[in-house]
Formats: sequence, structure tokens, C-alpha cells
Amino acid sequence: MAAAKPLPGVTSGSLNFADGRYAVEEATPDMVRVTVGGAEVRNGKPTDQKIASTMTMVWEDSVWKVRSDGTERTLDELFASGSAFSGGC
Repeated sequence: MAAAKPLPGVTSGSLNFADGRYAVEEATPDMVRVTVGGAEVRNGKPTDQKIASTMTMVWEDSVWKVRSDGTERTLDELFASGSAFSGGC
């Protein structure tokens, strides 16, 4: 995600997880695959756009490392059945 080229006119971007959702797709002691979703923030202002991404992370050399990302659930599915972040994020 960090390597993605910025959109024209966007000087900063982030996700707000205050109303976000997550779903653990698979987990072992040294691997987790989780889908997270939140509201997009562009140039410091919230948008109506929601974004979701599925990330696979592995425990390696005493740190969690992202191995892959993509999408595993639709936005509608994630926001209908995913867990809310406790107290926002």
C-alpha cells in the first residue's frame, strides 16, 4: 500500500477506523490473515468512500511482517458482519 502512487490532487491520505470493521480470516500462532475496513480521509478531510483490505502477516525475526494484501470480502459483507473496533481506532 505504501508503494502506491498518490492520486492527483491528494497530498495526504489515511483511513479512519472509528466506524471501521475487521474480520479475522485465518490465524495460527505465527500467521494471521485479517480484513480491515474504514473510511477514507483525503487531505485531512473525511470522504464518503469506504476501503477494505485483507492482509496476511507472519511472525518472523521477532516482528510481524506483512506478506501479502488484497481483498477477501466485499465492503458490504465486511461492514455487515465484521467486528467493530472497540472504542474506534
